[in-house]
Amino acid sequence: MRKIIFMIFLLFSIAAYGGFHLIVKQGQKEGAGGPVVAFYTSAGATTAQAPFWAAVRTGWPSPMTLETHYWKDISDLRNTMLAGKGSVWVGHIDGFAQAAMKGAPVTLVAVTAWRKFHFLTTDDEVTTLKSLASKLSASGEQLAVAPHDSPAFAILSALEQQGGPQFSLSRHAPRQLMLEAVRGNARHVLVPEPLATLLLQKRPQFRLVTCLEEEYSRMTGGNGMLPVTGIAVHADMIRDHPAEVARLVSAMTEWADKQTQSTAADAVLAVLPESAIKEWGVETVRDSITRDPVRVVPAWSAREDVLAYLSVVLPEAVGTQGVKLPKSFFLERR
Repeated sequence: MRKIIFMIFLLFSIAAYGGFHLIVKQGQKEGAGGPVVAFYTSAGATTAQAPFWAAVRTGWPSPMTLETHYWKDISDLRNTMLAGKGSVWVGHIDGFAQAAMKGAPVTLVAVTAWRKFHFLTTDDEVTTLKSLASKLSASGEQLAVAPHDSPAFAILSALEQQGGPQFSLSRHAPRQLMLEAVRGNARHVLVPEPLATLLLQKRPQFRLVTCLEEEYSRMTGGNGMLPVTGIAVHADMIRDHPAEVARLVSAMTEWADKQTQSTAADAVLAVLPESAIKEWGVETVRDSITRDPVRVVPAWSAREDVLAYLSVVLPEAVGTQGVKLPKSFFLERR
């Protein structure tokens, strides 16, 4: 009976995760008037979008009107940018770069999420990434990875090339992977926050093994973080409203710089819209922040980190032939 109740609860969580963008009204508006700033974000984003909402709490983009929209996946966001829709976007850095290389008017203004991907297992004998790889190799099982277009695939490949373990992988949508976890078919997974925290909370058999960004840094050098997600703006915003773009970056950076490990969770919960918190639940967001730190770095300061990251996940943008990104991809310091 308890198992049935648990499965029903988790299925509701899955429905929420997979369908949030369908129940939130598109084009929600905040502000008294003026030009419309169309903000495109992910239904399940936490630390990635929290700095933006912190800026909104200071009055940004007054006197303009903010209109919020939600994208479904990386492909949907990329198509949105290529169509020239939106003024500000939250998304994966590699998605921004892909769109920019195809002519989308995208300029990265800040990196806002740095430590997203975590390995979980139900095997008590697994304590390290190496032991996880050995266990999977011996059993013939695959490492289940979500989402299906995750940059984690490229990072895993780069890790292997640096001498790290090799995995047999399977791609999943988040909703699909959660269903597989409920059924006991997915026992070893690599998922982003806050999905990792939700699985740890709702499926007690799961344990945290390690963080992908930390493992990559251990092999290549670094601080255990990678510039995974950020905020970008339409080129028209920089041309028509440069002061507002500068104010956005300043407000996001100042808010993040004030946070400590002990204040970060409360700070994120204080600025996220109520609908975003309901997506995961207060405790899931709070627990997730312990593994997903609040950190904002302006594009001009993050440039070298971003280029190094893109050389791994999108070598066609940064490779042996040099940097092929348009010069406008990184916001310049003013």
